[in-house]
Amino acid sequence: MAQQVARRIGGFLAALLLASLVIFTAVEVLPGDSAQMILGTEARPDTLAALRHEMGLDQPVTQRYADWVAGFVQGDLGTSRTYSLSVSTLVAERLVVSVPLALAALAFAVGTGLSLGIFAALRRNSLIDHALMGLTQIGIAVPNFWFAMVLVLVFAVNLRIFPAGGFPGWAQGGFAAMSSLVLPTVALALPQAAILARIVRASLIETLHEDYMRTARAKGLSHGQAIRRHALRNAMIPVLTIMGLQLAFLLAGAIIIENVFALPGLGRLIFQAIQQRDRVVVMSIVLLLVGTIMLINLALELIYLAVDPRLRKRN
Repeated sequence: MAQQVARRIGGFLAALLLASLVIFTAVEVLPGDSAQMILGTEARPDTLAALRHEMGLDQPVTQRYADWVAGFVQGDLGTSRTYSLSVSTLVAERLVVSVPLALAALAFAVGTGLSLGIFAALRRNSLIDHALMGLTQIGIAVPNFWFAMVLVLVFAVNLRIFPAGGFPGWAQGGFAAMSSLVLPTVALALPQAAILARIVRASLIETLHEDYMRTARAKGLSHGQAIRRHALRNAMIPVLTIMGLQLAFLLAGAIIIENVFALPGLGRLIFQAIQQRDRVVVMSIVLLLVGTIMLINLALELIYLAVDPRLRKRN
Protein backbone atom coordinates (compact mmCIF):
# COMPACT_ATOMS: atom_id res chain seq x y z
CA MET A 1 0.00 0.00 0.00
CA ALA A 2 2.75 2.46 0.97
CA GLN A 3 4.67 1.70 -2.21
CA GLN A 4 1.58 2.31 -4.33
CA VAL A 5 0.89 5.62 -2.57
CA ALA A 6 4.51 6.70 -3.07
CA ARG A 7 4.30 5.75 -6.75
CA ARG A 8 1.20 7.87 -7.27
CA ILE A 9 2.69 10.83 -5.41
CA GLY A 10 5.84 10.53 -7.52
CA GLY A 11 3.72 10.51 -10.67
CA PHE A 12 1.88 13.60 -9.44
CA LEU A 13 5.14 15.49 -8.85
CA ALA A 14 6.53 14.45 -12.24
CA ALA A 15 3.34 15.53 -14.02
CA LEU A 16 3.35 18.85 -12.17
CA LEU A 17 6.97 19.48 -13.19
CA LEU A 18 6.12 18.67 -16.81
CA ALA A 19 3.11 21.01 -16.62
CA SER A 20 5.34 23.81 -15.33
CA LEU A 21 7.69 23.31 -18.29
CA VAL A 22 4.80 23.40 -20.78
CA ILE A 23 3.31 26.54 -19.19
CA PHE A 24 6.66 28.33 -19.10
CA THR A 25 7.39 27.42 -22.73
CA ALA A 26 3.95 28.53 -23.89
CA VAL A 27 4.37 31.94 -22.27
CA GLU A 28 7.97 32.23 -23.44
CA VAL A 29 7.15 31.77 -27.13
CA LEU A 30 4.45 34.45 -27.10
CA PRO A 31 5.38 37.33 -29.43
CA GLY A 32 6.28 40.71 -28.01
CA ASP A 33 8.54 42.08 -25.30
CA SER A 34 6.99 42.29 -21.82
CA ALA A 35 9.24 45.20 -20.83
CA GLN A 36 8.36 47.03 -24.03
CA MET A 37 4.65 46.46 -23.35
CA ILE A 38 4.98 48.01 -19.90
CA LEU A 39 7.07 51.05 -20.84
CA GLY A 40 5.61 51.68 -24.29
CA THR A 41 7.20 51.93 -27.71
CA GLU A 42 8.86 55.30 -27.02
CA ALA A 43 10.83 54.13 -23.97
CA ARG A 44 14.52 54.96 -23.87
CA PRO A 45 16.88 52.03 -24.52
CA ASP A 46 18.63 52.38 -21.15
CA THR A 47 15.30 52.43 -19.28
CA LEU A 48 14.14 49.44 -21.26
CA ALA A 49 17.36 47.57 -20.51
CA ALA A 50 17.06 48.37 -16.79
CA LEU A 51 13.52 47.02 -16.66
CA ARG A 52 14.50 43.89 -18.60
CA HIS A 53 17.29 43.33 -16.08
CA GLU A 54 14.90 43.87 -13.16
CA MET A 55 12.42 41.38 -14.64
CA GLY A 56 15.22 38.89 -15.34
CA LEU A 57 14.56 38.89 -19.08
CA ASP A 58 18.27 39.31 -19.84
CA GLN A 59 19.06 35.96 -18.19
CA PRO A 60 19.17 32.62 -20.06
CA VAL A 61 15.86 30.86 -20.51
CA THR A 62 16.95 27.88 -18.42
CA GLN A 63 17.94 30.15 -15.54
CA ARG A 64 14.59 31.97 -15.62
CA TYR A 65 12.72 28.67 -15.59
CA ALA A 66 14.80 27.29 -12.72
CA ASP A 67 14.33 30.47 -10.67
CA TRP A 68 10.57 30.47 -11.26
CA VAL A 69 10.16 26.80 -10.27
CA ALA A 70 12.40 27.21 -7.22
CA GLY A 71 10.41 30.23 -6.06
CA PHE A 72 7.11 28.42 -6.67
CA VAL A 73 8.25 25.46 -4.54
CA GLN A 74 9.21 27.85 -1.74
CA GLY A 75 5.84 29.63 -1.91
CA ASP A 76 7.18 32.69 -3.72
CA LEU A 77 4.99 33.11 -6.80
CA GLY A 78 6.77 36.26 -7.94
CA THR A 79 5.75 39.89 -8.15
CA SER A 80 3.31 41.43 -10.59
CA ARG A 81 4.72 44.33 -12.59
CA THR A 82 1.23 45.60 -13.34
CA TYR A 83 -0.05 45.76 -9.75
CA SER A 84 3.32 46.05 -7.94
CA LEU A 85 2.12 43.34 -5.57
CA SER A 86 3.17 39.77 -4.95
CA VAL A 87 1.23 37.18 -6.91
CA SER A 88 0.39 35.46 -3.61
CA THR A 89 -1.36 38.63 -2.41
CA LEU A 90 -3.29 38.96 -5.66
CA VAL A 91 -4.37 35.32 -5.52
CA ALA A 92 -5.51 35.65 -1.90
CA GLU A 93 -7.59 38.72 -2.77
CA ARG A 94 -9.27 37.02 -5.74
CA LEU A 95 -9.93 33.69 -4.02
CA VAL A 96 -12.63 35.30 -1.86
CA VAL A 97 -14.67 35.54 -5.07
CA SER A 98 -13.56 32.48 -7.06
CA VAL A 99 -13.83 29.91 -4.26
CA PRO A 100 -17.40 30.81 -3.16
CA LEU A 101 -18.42 30.89 -6.83
CA ALA A 102 -16.93 27.46 -7.52
CA LEU A 103 -18.40 25.91 -4.35
CA ALA A 104 -21.84 27.38 -4.99
CA ALA A 105 -21.73 26.16 -8.59
CA LEU A 106 -20.67 22.70 -7.42
CA ALA A 107 -23.55 22.55 -4.91
CA PHE A 108 -26.03 23.67 -7.58
CA ALA A 109 -24.66 21.20 -10.14
CA VAL A 110 -24.70 18.28 -7.71
CA GLY A 111 -28.17 19.03 -6.36
CA THR A 112 -29.70 19.56 -9.79
CA GLY A 113 -27.80 16.73 -11.49
CA LEU A 114 -28.61 14.14 -8.84
CA SER A 115 -32.28 15.08 -8.70
CA LEU A 116 -32.78 15.03 -12.47
CA GLY A 117 -30.72 11.86 -12.94
CA ILE A 118 -32.61 9.89 -10.30
CA PHE A 119 -35.97 11.21 -11.48
CA ALA A 120 -35.21 10.22 -15.09
CA ALA A 121 -33.83 6.78 -14.18
CA LEU A 122 -36.94 5.87 -12.20
CA ARG A 123 -39.08 6.81 -15.23
CA ARG A 124 -36.90 5.21 -17.89
CA ASN A 125 -38.17 5.48 -21.49
CA SER A 126 -41.09 7.68 -20.45
CA LEU A 127 -41.87 11.01 -22.06
CA ILE A 128 -40.43 12.81 -19.04
CA ASP A 129 -37.21 10.79 -19.30
CA HIS A 130 -36.78 11.65 -22.99
CA ALA A 131 -37.53 15.33 -22.32
CA LEU A 132 -35.03 15.58 -19.47
CA MET A 133 -32.30 13.81 -21.41
CA GLY A 134 -32.94 16.12 -24.35
CA LEU A 135 -32.52 19.13 -22.08
CA THR A 136 -29.31 17.72 -20.63
CA GLN A 137 -27.97 17.20 -24.15
CA ILE A 138 -28.60 20.88 -24.84
CA GLY A 139 -26.94 21.76 -21.53
CA ILE A 140 -23.82 19.87 -22.52
CA ALA A 141 -23.68 21.24 -26.07
CA VAL A 142 -24.30 24.93 -25.34
CA PRO A 143 -21.32 26.85 -23.84
CA ASN A 144 -21.79 28.36 -20.40
CA PHE A 145 -21.09 31.93 -21.56
CA TRP A 146 -24.22 31.70 -23.77
CA PHE A 147 -26.22 30.66 -20.71
CA ALA A 148 -24.67 33.63 -18.91
CA MET A 149 -25.84 36.12 -21.53
CA VAL A 150 -29.36 34.65 -21.56
CA LEU A 151 -29.56 34.82 -17.76
CA VAL A 152 -28.44 38.43 -17.77
CA LEU A 153 -30.99 39.34 -20.43
CA VAL A 154 -33.86 37.64 -18.58
CA PHE A 155 -33.16 38.11 -14.88
CA ALA A 156 -31.07 41.30 -14.87
CA VAL A 157 -32.25 43.39 -17.83
CA ASN A 158 -35.92 42.39 -18.10
CA LEU A 159 -36.97 41.21 -14.65
CA ARG A 160 -34.35 43.19 -12.69
CA ILE A 161 -34.13 40.53 -9.99
CA PHE A 162 -30.36 40.09 -9.88
CA PRO A 163 -27.48 42.42 -10.79
CA ALA A 164 -26.01 42.04 -14.28
CA GLY A 165 -22.41 42.03 -13.08
CA GLY A 166 -19.88 43.30 -10.61
CA PHE A 167 -19.16 42.29 -7.04
CA PRO A 168 -19.86 44.65 -4.10
CA GLY A 169 -17.55 42.80 -1.71
CA TRP A 170 -18.28 40.81 1.42
CA ALA A 171 -17.98 43.96 3.52
CA GLN A 172 -21.28 45.15 2.04
CA GLY A 173 -23.08 42.16 3.53
CA GLY A 174 -23.54 38.52 2.65
CA PHE A 175 -26.89 39.05 0.91
CA ALA A 176 -25.55 41.63 -1.52
CA ALA A 177 -22.45 39.55 -2.25
CA MET A 178 -24.35 36.31 -2.79
CA SER A 179 -26.96 38.07 -4.96
CA SER A 180 -24.21 39.09 -7.35
CA LEU A 181 -23.04 35.46 -7.56
CA VAL A 182 -26.44 33.88 -8.30
CA LEU A 183 -26.42 34.30 -12.09
CA PRO A 184 -22.71 33.39 -12.48
CA THR A 185 -23.31 30.31 -10.32
CA VAL A 186 -26.20 29.09 -12.45
CA ALA A 187 -24.40 29.80 -15.73
CA LEU A 188 -21.27 28.00 -14.55
CA ALA A 189 -23.13 25.02 -13.09
CA LEU A 190 -25.66 24.22 -15.83
CA PRO A 191 -23.31 22.25 -18.15
CA GLN A 192 -21.88 20.31 -15.20
CA ALA A 193 -25.37 19.56 -13.88
CA ALA A 194 -26.35 18.20 -17.31
CA ILE A 195 -23.30 15.92 -17.40
CA LEU A 196 -23.94 14.69 -13.87
CA ALA A 197 -27.62 14.01 -14.56
CA ARG A 198 -26.81 11.74 -17.50
CA ILE A 199 -24.16 9.84 -15.53
CA VAL A 200 -26.47 9.38 -12.52
CA ARG A 201 -29.27 8.11 -14.77
CA ALA A 202 -27.03 5.61 -16.57
CA SER A 203 -25.43 4.38 -13.35
CA LEU A 204 -28.75 3.99 -11.52
CA ILE A 205 -30.40 2.16 -14.43
CA GLU A 206 -27.50 -0.29 -14.53
CA THR A 207 -27.73 -0.83 -10.77
CA LEU A 208 -31.48 -1.46 -10.85
CA HIS A 209 -30.90 -4.58 -12.98
CA GLU A 210 -28.32 -6.17 -10.68
CA ASP A 211 -29.04 -9.49 -8.98
CA TYR A 212 -28.83 -8.06 -5.47
CA MET A 213 -31.76 -5.76 -6.29
CA ARG A 214 -33.95 -8.75 -7.11
CA THR A 215 -32.71 -10.42 -3.94
CA ALA A 216 -33.62 -7.37 -1.89
CA ARG A 217 -37.14 -7.36 -3.32
CA ALA A 218 -37.46 -11.09 -2.68
CA LYS A 219 -36.60 -10.54 0.99
CA GLY A 220 -39.60 -8.26 1.35
CA LEU A 221 -38.22 -4.77 0.75
CA SER A 222 -40.46 -2.40 -1.13
CA HIS A 223 -39.33 -0.87 -4.40
CA GLY A 224 -38.51 2.42 -2.70
CA GLN A 225 -36.63 0.75 0.17
CA ALA A 226 -34.54 -1.34 -2.24
CA ILE A 227 -33.62 1.78 -4.20
CA ARG A 228 -32.68 3.81 -1.11
CA ARG A 229 -30.74 1.07 0.67
CA HIS A 230 -28.99 -0.62 -2.23
CA ALA A 231 -29.37 0.99 -5.66
CA LEU A 232 -28.47 4.57 -4.78
CA ARG A 233 -25.43 3.64 -2.70
CA ASN A 234 -23.91 1.50 -5.44
CA ALA A 235 -24.87 3.90 -8.21
CA MET A 236 -23.03 6.75 -6.46
CA ILE A 237 -19.59 5.13 -6.78
CA PRO A 238 -18.82 6.42 -10.33
CA VAL A 239 -20.74 9.61 -9.60
CA LEU A 240 -18.40 10.53 -6.74
CA THR A 241 -15.46 10.52 -9.16
CA ILE A 242 -17.25 12.95 -11.47
CA MET A 243 -18.23 15.18 -8.54
CA GLY A 244 -14.61 15.41 -7.40
CA LEU A 245 -13.41 16.35 -10.87
CA GLN A 246 -16.18 18.88 -11.41
CA LEU A 247 -14.78 21.23 -8.77
CA ALA A 248 -11.56 21.47 -10.80
CA PHE A 249 -13.52 22.08 -14.01
CA LEU A 250 -15.58 24.77 -12.28
CA LEU A 251 -12.44 26.59 -11.13
CA ALA A 252 -11.07 26.55 -14.68
CA GLY A 253 -14.43 27.39 -16.30
CA ALA A 254 -14.81 30.43 -14.06
CA ILE A 255 -12.27 32.28 -16.24
CA ILE A 256 -14.92 32.99 -18.89
CA ILE A 257 -17.85 33.47 -16.51
CA GLU A 258 -15.96 35.93 -14.31
CA ASN A 259 -15.18 38.05 -17.34
CA VAL A 260 -18.80 37.97 -18.56
CA PHE A 261 -20.04 39.18 -15.16
CA ALA A 262 -16.99 41.40 -14.39
CA LEU A 263 -16.23 39.51 -11.18
CA PRO A 264 -12.83 40.25 -9.59
CA GLY A 265 -11.79 36.61 -9.30
CA LEU A 266 -8.87 34.51 -10.47
CA GLY A 267 -10.33 34.10 -13.94
CA ARG A 268 -10.55 37.83 -14.54
CA LEU A 269 -7.06 38.30 -13.09
CA ILE A 270 -5.63 35.79 -15.60
CA PHE A 271 -7.44 37.50 -18.48
CA GLN A 272 -6.13 40.93 -17.46
CA ALA A 273 -2.61 39.58 -16.96
CA ILE A 274 -2.62 38.10 -20.47
CA GLN A 275 -3.71 41.44 -21.93
CA GLN A 276 -0.99 43.29 -20.00
CA ARG A 277 1.69 40.64 -20.70
CA ASP A 278 2.23 40.13 -16.97
CA ARG A 279 4.13 36.88 -17.48
CA VAL A 280 4.70 35.95 -13.84
CA VAL A 281 1.02 36.31 -12.95
CA VAL A 282 -0.10 34.20 -15.91
CA MET A 283 2.41 31.40 -15.32
CA SER A 284 1.93 31.17 -11.56
CA ILE A 285 -1.87 31.22 -11.55
CA VAL A 286 -2.19 28.76 -14.44
CA LEU A 287 0.21 26.40 -12.66
CA LEU A 288 -1.83 26.78 -9.47
CA LEU A 289 -5.01 25.80 -11.32
CA VAL A 290 -3.29 22.87 -13.05
CA GLY A 291 -1.81 21.77 -9.74
CA THR A 292 -5.24 21.93 -8.10
CA ILE A 293 -6.74 19.70 -10.78
CA MET A 294 -3.88 17.21 -10.46
CA LEU A 295 -4.14 17.25 -6.67
CA ILE A 296 -7.85 16.45 -6.82
CA ASN A 297 -7.11 13.56 -9.18
CA LEU A 298 -4.42 12.31 -6.80
CA ALA A 299 -6.78 12.52 -3.82
CA LEU A 300 -9.43 10.54 -5.70
CA GLU A 301 -6.90 7.85 -6.62
CA LEU A 302 -5.72 7.53 -3.01
CA ILE A 303 -9.31 7.35 -1.73
CA TYR A 304 -10.15 4.57 -4.17
CA LEU A 305 -6.93 2.80 -3.26
CA ALA A 306 -7.91 2.92 0.41
CA VAL A 307 -11.50 1.73 0.03
CA ASP A 308 -11.15 -0.81 -2.81
CA PRO A 309 -8.87 -3.77 -2.00
CA ARG A 310 -9.05 -4.94 -5.63
CA LEU A 311 -6.95 -1.95 -6.69
CA ARG A 312 -4.28 -2.80 -4.13
CA LYS A 313 -4.06 -6.37 -5.44
CA ARG A 314 -3.96 -5.21 -9.05
CA ASN A 315 -1.10 -2.77 -8.59
